[in-house]
Amino acid sequence: MNPSTSNDDDLNEEHKPTDADSMHTAKIMKAMLSYRSFGREKLCEVISSFRSLSNEHIQLVAAQHTKHIRSCFDCVDENQKFLEMVVAFSANMFGGEDQAIQLLNELAPATNHFMDKVKSTLRQVIREWSSTGAQEREATYRPIIEELERRFPTDRENIQILVPGAGLGRLAWEFVERGFSVQANEYSMFMLLTSCFFLNKPLELNSLTIYPHTLETSNLWSYEDALQPIKFPDISPGMSDECRKNTFSMCAGDFLEVTKEDTEQFDCVVTAWFIDTANNIISYIERIREILKPGGVWINVGPLTYHYSEMEGEVSIELPYAEVLRIVREKGFIVENERGLESSYSANYKSMLRYLYTCAFFAASKPKMPSEMKSPKDEASDATQQAGTSESSEDGALVVPVSRIKMIYDTVPDVLPLSADGAAALSMAVECLAQDLLEKVYKRAKNDEIDYDDVSAMIRSEDELSWLHEFVPKRLTYEKACSIIQNKENAD
Repeated sequence: MNPSTSNDDDLNEEHKPTDADSMHTAKIMKAMLSYRSFGREKLCEVISSFRSLSNEHIQLVAAQHTKHIRSCFDCVDENQKFLEMVVAFSANMFGGEDQAIQLLNELAPATNHFMDKVKSTLRQVIREWSSTGAQEREATYRPIIEELERRFPTDRENIQILVPGAGLGRLAWEFVERGFSVQANEYSMFMLLTSCFFLNKPLELNSLTIYPHTLETSNLWSYEDALQPIKFPDISPGMSDECRKNTFSMCAGDFLEVTKEDTEQFDCVVTAWFIDTANNIISYIERIREILKPGGVWINVGPLTYHYSEMEGEVSIELPYAEVLRIVREKGFIVENERGLESSYSANYKSMLRYLYTCAFFAASKPKMPSEMKSPKDEASDATQQAGTSESSEDGALVVPVSRIKMIYDTVPDVLPLSADGAAALSMAVECLAQDLLEKVYKRAKNDEIDYDDVSAMIRSEDELSWLHEFVPKRLTYEKACSIIQNKENAD
């Protein structure tokens, strides 16, 4: 799911469930088939703006600009050819779409929102099915694949994986290639039509070309950067079950709706750039726990660019990552291998502007038995990790993230440079200190949980921790504070 769609005003129009499925599909096809007229209209607007210049200014830019615009018209035509291939192929694959195709001529012109979705789909093609997108896939798909392969080294055809928000299907296909049985789920018909094309139509490697940035006019280093051709596919799935022991399917619809009957069905749920598409992220967490088998694992990666944020008429529960992780643990998951991963999303690497996300990566296991639930001591240890992501040492132990150590280091003036080894050593030292403090607090705790007063009291009982007094002061009740103030006033 593309995070850049989070502020679309008309998101409901695409995602609202409706009984008129053929009509909705026809609207999507209409938008794809309208790309040429949309692109030409945008280019004509650019031409009109340049014609408003003075003669002197026109002479300055006319030669190069006119050549560029002509090339843009050609690129728009090439993009349209690809979109027509997708519509023609996918319409035949989707049962009952003849009625939708017949409706095309009766439909009103596609909205700007739908045309933005078409442009986004072109960029998504590059991200998922070209060598140009390999850098982004490597950043966030590779860690997921490695985690899966580590956890399930054998008997993979019997491992059932669900991939909600599957987009154009590349990540799901990577799992299938490695022998897993996969069910992908996607809500956007733009994604469903296009993924159907890639996953089912046999294609020669790099046999197709599009120009995904041809309508971009801002943040260009040169005209040529808007005209860069991207060849695809870098691989050709040609999905066939004939020689596979494992299975693959694509399920269309809302994640919460299509999984409401799937109690303990999956060994693994993989959410990549997905959980922020929820109106209520807690519902996603609860559903993932319900559909996982005991001992199953949820692997997540992505930011929290809440898609319904500031959208009129929509519920949008927007929690910070620390709260999300706390709720994940509260729902019984055992969080492991948590860390941050940096990645862009459908970026134009020749643009002046690129967004870089720091994505949350974690693997969260559903206990096999109630006895596997964590003790208060374990939960207290987990709480120390909620202020930031954690990293793994070579022996698998969680440590305070080096990125956090470097952030603290940057706040200290007039110190020597910090090497990578130095940062790692400080990280481990802080981890050991935290572990020591937790063990001492746990031994002194009087209740079923460790609270602020337990930590503060322990610090005051250790002379060598006097330097922490001002950072974790003894907490006063309101009545005690009033009494101190009154006594001070009486003394004065």
